[in-house]
Amino acid sequence: RRGIVVTNTPDVLTDEVADLALGLLISTVRQLPQSDRYLREGRWLERPYPLTATLRGRRAGIIGLGRIGKA
Repeated sequence: RRGIVVTNTPDVLTDEVADLALGLLISTVRQLPQSDRYLREGRWLERPYPLTATLRGRRAGIIGLGRIGKA
């Protein structure tokens, strides 16, 4: 109706989406965007960035084992 084309490309980017999901998990737990902003704003000169959480010793699960979950 609005001239927007929507497509589906199964099996084309499955591994890349799975990789990105893991990358986002690590980025969230380690607060990578927040610490990057802290560094770029020069706030590291005032005080060190606080230590972040770790995935070490934690368990993670996958909900749903479709193509991406299996990858």
